[in-house]
Amino acid sequence: QNERPDLVSNLPKNLGFGMGLEFRDSQYILNAKNGTLFREGMVFTLNSVLQNLELTDKEKASTPSESAIKKVDTYGLQIADMIVIRGDDGGEVMTKLKSSLSDVSYSINDDDDDDDGKGVGKKG
Repeated sequence: QNERPDLVSNLPKNLGFGMGLEFRDSQYILNAKNGTLFREGMVFTLNSVLQNLELTDKEKASTPSESAIKKVDTYGLQIADMIVIRGDDGGEVMTKLKSSLSDVSYSINDDDDDDDGKGVGKKG
């Protein structure tokens, strides 16, 4: 908040979720309202997301001319890792693979290319 107050409105209400028999156990959503105590062996996905970030014309200019990114005005950024609670020692990050910029993936939803209204990110 002190260093980048402009990003506060782009943060989600949840920091992640617990995993169990179901992929996203709604009982273990990590947010200020959840008072559940962590126990050894519990597995969580920590999920840091910034939403509705603006992509400037200067940033678009640095992409190849045929890039679909040139059509994008806002974007979101998500970084996630799985952790397991290890008693009093805290948690252990389960994501052991190294990553680099070449591992980054993105997807652009272009509403103009989807005539049936059932594309990614749409209800229908």
